[in-house]
Amino acid sequence: MKQDKWAKPRVIFWQTIYEGTRDRYRKKGVKFRKDTSVVRDAACEIIGKEIRRIRKEKGLSQKELSQKTGISQQLISRIEKGRENISLITLKRISKAFAKKVEINFIDA
Repeated sequence: MKQDKWAKPRVIFWQTIYEGTRDRYRKKGVKFRKDTSVVRDAACEIIGKEIRRIRKEKGLSQKELSQKTGISQQLISRIEKGRENISLITLKRISKAFAKKVEINFIDA
């Protein structure tokens, strides 16, 4: 969802409704799946920041990058924020849109 003055209060409202409902059901013993939607990994954050840096350097919006790659704008946003475990295929599509090559090196730790 696009973040603007209209959307933010709605997101907060529905998040509050969700959390309240979830807590009431948990107290009754209902089990919920763990939230796996947010990935917190240093490598994902580093890659995301680099993608954002290059995108801005090229003067592209997330929507324009989405159109060039066929990847949804929402996924690009999550990748740039480091909240998505990016696949190699997705990384390849993004690098192609940037006219860049991806290089992966394994080095001794």
